[in-house]
Amino acid sequence: MIKEIDFNTIKYYWRKYLWQDYLKIKKIDLTTFDEYSYEGLRNISQKLGELILSPTYIAYIIDGEIVGTESGYKTNKDYYRIRGLWVHENYRRKGIATKLIN
Repeated sequence: MIKEIDFNTIKYYWRKYLWQDYLKIKKIDLTTFDEYSYEGLRNISQKLGELILSPTYIAYIIDGEIVGTESGYKTNKDYYRIRGLWVHENYRRKGIATKLIN
């Protein structure tokens, strides 16, 4: 079953499975550089907000367990950008990712 979920739900699976190696990498605080000042980042995010419609968060559920997730947003009226596609390793190669994308 495919069901729309909220950000907090998908974030749990992203952190546990999709981002596990990424979260181990030491982060650089870009706000310390002049070209990445808080004001500059705020302006960029404001402009992006005008271009990007609300994101969607979708889960593929089997027997009450989330075994795959997909997130994305429309970039314009004809295109959708996929972000955060993940399928649990025990359920891969079964067409779940394709179903989430479709």
